[in-house]
Amino acid sequence: MGQLLASQHNATFPRAPNSSSSSRYGSIRFSRRDRRRRHSGGSASTADDDGRRKIASAFLNSETALQEIRRSNLAFANHLSSRGLLGSANSFPDLAKLPAGISLAILSHLNETDLCLAACVNEEWRQLADDDLLWLSLCKNSWGYTSAYGSPLHKFSPLKNVFLLLDEATLTFNSNLDGPHRGIEQLIHGGLLEDSPIEIAKFINSTNKLRSQRVRRYLESREDVLSSLISFQHFRNSFLPNALRDLFRKIEAPTIRGDFLETLLDCFANRFCECNPEEQLSSDDVYVLCFSLILLSVDMHSPQVKTKMSKREFIRNVRGAMTSTSRESSAAVRTRLDEMVGHMYDNIYLIGHIAAASSSTNIS
Repeated sequence: MGQLLASQHNATFPRAPNSSSSSRYGSIRFSRRDRRRRHSGGSASTADDDGRRKIASAFLNSETALQEIRRSNLAFANHLSSRGLLGSANSFPDLAKLPAGISLAILSHLNETDLCLAACVNEEWRQLADDDLLWLSLCKNSWGYTSAYGSPLHKFSPLKNVFLLLDEATLTFNSNLDGPHRGIEQLIHGGLLEDSPIEIAKFINSTNKLRSQRVRRYLESREDVLSSLISFQHFRNSFLPNALRDLFRKIEAPTIRGDFLETLLDCFANRFCECNPEEQLSSDDVYVLCFSLILLSVDMHSPQVKTKMSKREFIRNVRGAMTSTSRESSAAVRTRLDEMVGHMYDNIYLIGHIAAASSSTNIS
């Protein structure tokens, strides 16, 4: 992908022939700007391109820019289609002959690879395919947050280079053991990400392009980023086993018990209690329950364990581990807690391992 993007800067494209007045588009009344673009070149074409880029730059920081373009041009597109001016079933219209808004709306449905291929048609298509609005949309679809999104983006123009830098940094992040740190450093040095735990955590939380194993590797040495990342998770009204599964989909579960697992579960327990105060569970209670659920998952789904733990044994073990709750709570509260722990046992039995992607986890 990076080579395909970079190769376009040195490519030479033939200019499309001018359309005659008797073409099938001759019946449409174009504006003076469109006629200058079709029948003259030089300074007029340059001024037209500059005007289009100025209009596009006004929308660079708007999340709904492309959607507004699609809505505003939908009626006109239907008009062209009803009069048969968008070509037959065996042909595709020349985007350079359509209004810029219509052309951008069509190209907005392409991914980065197809957009680069469209730019190879001719010089006019290349100018359309290199539009900053299209590449900003692609950036935000893959990486929902970077620090640069909150600042004027004209200094990064063309934004195709921003996509290229984000793509290269992601590949570096996912590459090897020291890749995560080098990938984040590329973004910081490129001016796309501020060097702060909150900003880095927002970036990691906003994308699915980072491998969970590499995210865990990075967070093992950045407890400050881990704490910020957990604070962005929403566990409101989530059943504890399901909330743990969501966590381990974002951050791969450690393969062995250690400091990182304890820190991870401690941050998770605090966040879960913040999101669900009506559960009346302390962070210590949630911490014990998390460890108990992981142990139960290993016990129930590991082929090496021949004798599986029963629900009664699991409830008794959890009750014994949560000594403070067992002693200080009333009989009604303890009964409610036993019922909740029983439902957790059923959840693990029916749905499966708490960390399915890391089922080899050994925390014994």
